[in-house]
Amino acid sequence: MTVNMVELTGFDELLQMLIKGDINGALMAVLSGISDSLFSSLEENREYLLQILMVAVLAAFFTNLTTAFDGGLLGEHGFYVSFLMIFALAVRAFSSFYEIGHGLMARVVDAAQVMLPAYVIAVTGAGGSFSGTAAYELMSLVLGCIQYFILYVLFPMVQVYFLFQFINQLNKEQYFTRWMEMLKGGVNWCLKTISVFVIGMHLLKGLISPMVDAVKVGSIQKGISALPGGSFVAAFTGVFLGCSVLIKNCVGVAGILILLGIVSVPLLKMAVLVAIYKVLSALLEPIIDKRLSKALSGIHDAGVLLLRISFTSVVLLIVSIALIAACTNTMLYTN
Repeated sequence: MTVNMVELTGFDELLQMLIKGDINGALMAVLSGISDSLFSSLEENREYLLQILMVAVLAAFFTNLTTAFDGGLLGEHGFYVSFLMIFALAVRAFSSFYEIGHGLMARVVDAAQVMLPAYVIAVTGAGGSFSGTAAYELMSLVLGCIQYFILYVLFPMVQVYFLFQFINQLNKEQYFTRWMEMLKGGVNWCLKTISVFVIGMHLLKGLISPMVDAVKVGSIQKGISALPGGSFVAAFTGVFLGCSVLIKNCVGVAGILILLGIVSVPLLKMAVLVAIYKVLSALLEPIIDKRLSKALSGIHDAGVLLLRISFTSVVLLIVSIALIAACTNTMLYTN
């Protein structure tokens, strides 16, 4: 999936606004695009959500109708018919969650790869070669975690978790509860481990690389200042560093705003759908079979995991950009 040219144009416009100091205008532009996209997405899914509600109510009516008989095969058959109807809708709903999350991650990676060269060049100009190399390595680390581990390990784990949620309700005795707990705990543990590892790498490299560049440039400035007319060159160098840091920070902030504009609508859409399925499960719980109610809750639980994975990935990328921008300001402060 490629990055839309509108997003690239928006990046240039936001960068110009930030350089001019028009922060409110940049924020309003991003919020306007987010609101328009969100309302259009909800309008597209309204008919689909109404269809799910109608079929779920029909399944609940059919299930409660069987209670008028003396159970037996008729009641069990009624449950399985209702279960198959709910399962068909649930697969369709989960596929929507999965496509939103997977598409979101692909778009974030594509947008970050487009912005990465410009940001690394800005960091190198403002901080030095060591800082630029460290920034490239750290951003590549985050993008690699998202592009390979999260998309090809954690997302399939959520798929298996969703299937176990329904398979576990086929029998009155639940045989896959421990499997579901293990998968859910594994996803959460992986997200926490990745977060700690990425932030730790940022702190370690942020303590060393910018200071190496600061010592090198500081030594050169001191030597130039000792020469006749060197004070003028040193003052010009200070102005140049200040402008470089300003451009670097503006590129970073523009990149963050673009990422927020890309991810806000899908994340809000996933959050709204998760809340809807949670409310739907709570409303239907008194009138449908408990196993059907737990199966409906499985849509919510799997959606929450996908939302958590997507949100954590985006936060890691934004925090990486912010930490790199903050750490590479050392050159301006020390010189």
